[in-house]
Amino acid sequence: MVALFPILLGQSKKSGQETRAALVARQIINDLTSVTGTSRPLVDAATLPQNVSGRQMIDLNTSAIHVVHYNQEGLPVPSTSVDATMKAEISVVPPDTAHPGLSQLAIRICGLDEGPTPRYATFYTKLSQMSTALAPQTTPPVASTP
Repeated sequence: MVALFPILLGQSKKSGQETRAALVARQIINDLTSVTGTSRPLVDAATLPQNVSGRQMIDLNTSAIHVVHYNQEGLPVPSTSVDATMKAEISVVPPDTAHPGLSQLAIRICGLDEGPTPRYATFYTKLSQMSTALAPQTTPPVASTP
């Protein structure tokens, strides 16, 4: 029984990391879907700690990889912070002719304490450039009169 204790602790740690990775991915998606247009803030300014200046912008028309670091609580921190425990890599695939206005994102998250070959949790989503995917409609549409 005692021999299983280290194995169970390792499984518990992995489970906690996977849960935090999913929460960070959801936060990234929420930040990106809270506004419309092709250029969107990667990190909501309201969630930035005082020691983090500015915000990264993602252009949904440009293929790129953006990197943001997070602390144990899932808050964005500078990459040089001693509190950084996770790294998120957000890859943007711009729209193609078959899917105009629809960008694809791959969000890869890993723990910074996993050594030279970290295990990534990967999440995929698509973002419309025309509207926000999660924003509720707050006012009913108004019918036009001829």
